[in-house]
Amino acid sequence: MTVSVSIGKLDALTNKHFVKRLEDNVFLTNIIWFYFKKRIKEAGGRDIRVPIRHSKNSTVGRWGMGGSTLDTTGQNNQTTVIFPWRGYKSAVVLNNTDIAQNTGAEQIVDLLEEEVSNAQESLMDNLDIDTFLDGTIAGGGVVNAGNPNLGLQGLLAAIQYSTDGNLTGGYGGITRASATGGKNTAQVGNAFWNAGCVIAANANTTIQFWKNSVTMDASSILTIPKMQELAGALPQPDLFVTSQLIYNKYHSLCTVIQREMVDEEVGKAGFTSLQFNFKPIVVADNINDNGYLYALTMSDWDLYVLRGYNFKATPFKTPVNQDSIIKHVLFVGNPVCRRPNHQGYISGLTAA
Repeated sequence: MTVSVSIGKLDALTNKHFVKRLEDNVFLTNIIWFYFKKRIKEAGGRDIRVPIRHSKNSTVGRWGMGGSTLDTTGQNNQTTVIFPWRGYKSAVVLNNTDIAQNTGAEQIVDLLEEEVSNAQESLMDNLDIDTFLDGTIAGGGVVNAGNPNLGLQGLLAAIQYSTDGNLTGGYGGITRASATGGKNTAQVGNAFWNAGCVIAANANTTIQFWKNSVTMDASSILTIPKMQELAGALPQPDLFVTSQLIYNKYHSLCTVIQREMVDEEVGKAGFTSLQFNFKPIVVADNINDNGYLYALTMSDWDLYVLRGYNFKATPFKTPVNQDSIIKHVLFVGNPVCRRPNHQGYISGLTAA
């Protein structure tokens, strides 16, 4: 077989240019991953362990000075949450017959371009969809069953998971089956209490969010007051994510001047946005449901990546049963939300 580019050069060329581009483009898949890239934390170990606080410091208070007694009560207001690793793969496959038929350097590069593009788009789409997973395991089973096809513990897992279910004890191992609390309660420091940070667009009941309670009207149609109810019930959401349907409806509610208010940072990254409360509202094409509007505080999220597996590229290998060479691109990680009670969403929204 006449090949003008050696396997070693193919490997180096793919790693240096195409795999790096794949990694960069994955983080531009949707607005969530754009924010994740800024908060990557590499770690090792069998799982992800993150310290979080679950209650206030009871010694904080007014002091009379002088001879007034100082509180020396010992504190135990932190715990460790535990998250599993989640793996994703994509393959770049070059058939030896195709290599032989594309012997020029430029032709080989074109062949690589097409294969990497295919791998990139497939991986991007998979991660994009799984960003919104709720932690439920399709087909039953439990998290620790060794199932290799488990997806990310996504936005819904962090925000809505109010029962233990398949998350083996709740989100990060903390149950929220009967958790309560808010800004003005004794559980103000409990980052994981947020069993109630979700509300239906046409809900006629009162739902307790972190800052205050929220009550929607009986209509499912998106309105500015609905958006403000959601935003005002959370500390400082810095990103709103929704479907194209609801984004278009919001666009119709804005004045001409408001439509000119776009977020410069996300705009430079290639995302189209409007603003609500001076924060970007952006479309997610693979959102879990057209009727959802998320209000997120992205500073509370970190993307944990297994050390050495942040889009790791293996060398080209020759399978025993194929006349081809294959390179795998591997990603192992999971997003972790340290303050689920600072996130929220409205479901069931309609445009009319």
